[in-house]
This record gives sequence, structure tokens and C-alpha cells, in this order.
Amino acid sequence: MRRYIFLLIAIALLLAQTLPTITGGRFTFAFDMGRDLLWVRNMVELKKPTLIGPWGSIAGVYFGPLWYYLLAIPYIVFNGDARAAVAVPLAANLLTIFIGWIFLRRHKHPVAADIFALLYSVSPMIVSLSSFAFHANLLPLVTLLFFIGIYVFHKSLFINHKSLIGLPLSALSASLAYHLEPAAGVMLTIFLIVYKGPALLKTRPGLIRTIAISAILFLIPFIPQIVFELRHDFVETRSLISYFRGENPSLGGVLPLSQRLTERIFKISDTVSYTLLSNEVNLAKLIFTAIFLTACLMMGFFGRQRRPQNDVSVHYSRFTIYFLLFHYLAYAFLFPAELKSWYLSGFSSLFILSISLIIEKVFTFRKLIAIPIVAAFMIWNTDGFTKLIPKNLSSAAPETLTAQLEVVDWIYQDALKTLEPFSIYTYTPPIYDYTYQYLIWWRGTRLYRKLPAEFSYLPEETSYLPEKEKFVSSDWKPQDGKTVYLIIEPDNIQFRQQGWLGHFASTTIINQTEFPSGLIVEKRY
Repeated sequence: MRRYIFLLIAIALLLAQTLPTITGGRFTFAFDMGRDLLWVRNMVELKKPTLIGPWGSIAGVYFGPLWYYLLAIPYIVFNGDARAAVAVPLAANLLTIFIGWIFLRRHKHPVAADIFALLYSVSPMIVSLSSFAFHANLLPLVTLLFFIGIYVFHKSLFINHKSLIGLPLSALSASLAYHLEPAAGVMLTIFLIVYKGPALLKTRPGLIRTIAISAILFLIPFIPQIVFELRHDFVETRSLISYFRGENPSLGGVLPLSQRLTERIFKISDTVSYTLLSNEVNLAKLIFTAIFLTACLMMGFFGRQRRPQNDVSVHYSRFTIYFLLFHYLAYAFLFPAELKSWYLSGFSSLFILSISLIIEKVFTFRKLIAIPIVAAFMIWNTDGFTKLIPKNLSSAAPETLTAQLEVVDWIYQDALKTLEPFSIYTYTPPIYDYTYQYLIWWRGTRLYRKLPAEFSYLPEETSYLPEKEKFVSSDWKPQDGKTVYLIIEPDNIQFRQQGWLGHFASTTIINQTEFPSGLIVEKRY
């Protein structure tokens, strides 16, 4: 039992920092999460499996459907509760702690295993990724599996370690990344080919079979999309061709090369800092990143007491340098658009594994230095563990689930006093009100047993909602809702809000209620 003590502490720490936020609904419930839950609802309630996932940044191209099927599990178990969706990234990060811990212990790094578990549980990025539902939040798990596969494959090639799972595991991990963030999937695939491609040219017993298994496992996650392509005249393929020809103006925010060279440095620096040490000062981030990379170089290439190349600390430190150098060059020269921060979120598990091995190296000859280092990381990232202490919370922001539910529940309770038909229309800066579409339906069917005569962002507007006719009131028609509730989210661009309000100029305001979150509800007739 003693060997598991730090693993259990780490799991408890991550749960303590995330569960209160999740159960209290104080996490961001934004456009993407609302859209995803609507799609999952259609899958489950209408029993219509999907072959594709969310739409990508390139028009006409879709993610794989894995994310939706994962979300369907808590949807079914918790009867559509929006909070349950966050269980998916939280479970993925708890699994990452366990897999990283097991991997390091099995490769004779028990101290690094415990450090990895503890640092992972208090990482600002990991806590954040575990506290809201977004497909890219699963990338740390996939990226860690990708590395483990590469290391096992390395051992099978050079250390007579007979294993067939290494390359196939990396290939499968890269393929699954396309379901979570295609940009990350593309980069992992190219990196695997560049990093281990030369080794595949050498003849070894069983290598052909390993390559064949890897190719099959890489293709299996693409089967749903292949079927979708065959059914829809290769729409994704044609969209990609149009994009590379310059005929598909997607992925806006194209930067000239000179800007990309510096922008990528700052984005990677932000990721390193946010993963390991919460800090808002750009100079401090750059200095910390430089120290981190220098330590990796020393461990992998310039250590005085060099360990054999098959040691995971040496191999991993080198891997981290090659991995970051490759992504910097690839994103700078092959990817002209602005780099989204979530493309790099998978790096977090690799950074934490690296710093754990580095601290373990210090631990072997200076325990009195290594232990305070780990303690400092944990205290800094948890604000002296005050994050673990329940406190009186200020008003929720308008984009949080609890603020949105407060408004939805208030409208239902007010409207159902008379049992007269009513309608709800929502103004939100992203225009499409996916979040409220889901919450109004969910609360109406699960709690209040009633749906409005109409609910949308504008009257008679349903074109943005597939299968909307299956989820409307069976008692009232849209034209019955003479009493109108307008949900208005804050927006700095006033003319857009005023333009939207113009659609209701013929109605009269009965009362206006402003909530602590800043959300406003106007009751009109």
C-alpha cells in the first residue's frame, strides 16, 4: 500500500481542485460544449449514430466522432446533466496520472513516478483542462501514449526488447488525435514518420508485421469518416483540396513568416509555463522555458555521468528536445495561420514527465534540494493549498453553467405560474445560442415537464439546429407564445445587440431583471 501513497494523494489533489467546480456548475459552458451536447442528444434520443464529429476550422472538414461517443456515456448515465460531460476530460487526466506513474515505475524510476503524479495533479493547465468539456482536453493522454509507444518501439529495435506494441501504440495514438484536434494529429503523424522512419528501413525480424499492424491500427479510427466520404461525394477531401489551392478561405489570421517565428516561441513558452508553473509575466515564462530546455539538453546530451541510451530519462530528454524543435519548425514553416493554444495542450503530459525525470536526477544526489523543488511547485500552483479550502465564491460569470441555469430556471418558474404559452429568445455574441438551446430543452424535459412554444435566437429560426422539430413543445405552436422572454448576454459591441432587439420592437417590456452574473432577462408581451 505504501508504494501507492503518492499516487492516491495526487488523485485526491486533482479531484479536490476540480470536483467542486464541476458539481457546482462554475465552469465555462460555451458555444462548443452546447453544440456538442446537442449533437450527442440527437444521437442518443433519436438513436442515430454519427460518422463525424465537430466541424473543423477548415470549412467542410470534420473531426472524427470519438469525442461524441465518449460524451454519450455520461449523457446516458446522468440523464443528460450538462455537468456530467466534464467527467470525460477529468477521467482522461486521472488515467494519464495512473499510466504515467505505472510507466515510470516499470522502467525503474519510482521517484520520478511519484513526482510525476504529484506535479500532474497540481499543474494549472491540467486542472483547467479537467474542469470543462472540450475535445482537445484529452490530448495529454493521447500524447503520453504516443511517447510510450515510441519508447517501447525504440527498445524493441535497439535493446533486443521483443515487443510488437510500441509502433502500433504510437500509430493508434496519432490517429486518435485526429478525433480530438486534427492539427495535433497531423503533427504527431509527421513526427512519427520523421523520427522513426529511418529505423523502419532496417531489416529486422518481425518488423514488417509490426509496420502492417501499425498501419491497420492507424486506419481503423478513420473508418467512420471514410464511410462518410463515400456517402457524401468526398466532401471533406474536396474541401481540403480547395483549401490547399487557396480556394477555401478557412483558418483565418494568417501570419507572415517573420511573425510566426516569434509567435510560435511565445506560444510554446506559454504552454511550458502554464503546464509547470502558474505565472503571468512573459519574461518569467521565457526564462523558465529556457531553464527547462537547458535541463533537458543536459540530461539528454551533456550529462557528466551519462546513462545508457536505453535509460528512459536519457531517451525522454532527447525526445522532448526533438519533439519541441520539430513542432516549432513545422508550425512556423508549414502552418501559416495563427497558432491556437489548444493545439499544444497535449504537450503538458510530456513536459511534466520531463521535469519529473530531471528532479529525480537531482534527488539521487541532493535530496535536500529535490524535495523542496517539488514542494515549491505544489505550493505555488495551489496558492499554498488555499485552492483546496472551500470559500465563499463571488457571482458566477455569464458564460458559466450556473449563471445560465439561474436564468433558465427563473424563466421557467415565472412562466409556469400562469401556464400560458411563452417563448424564449437569446442574444449571445456567438449568435447561435447552442448553450441555451440545450439547457432550455434539458431543464424543460427533465425538471419542469414543459417546453416553451418556441426557443431560438430569433423567431422562426431553426436552420442552425439539425432535427430541431423532434425537440419542440407538443402542446404549443410557435405562434402561441405571446409572452416573450429575452435572454441578453453582455456584449461590448452595442450595435449588434440593438440590431437584435429590433426584431422585438413590436413587443412591450413588462419588466427587466438583471442577475448577479450580468445576464439580463426582459419579459415582454
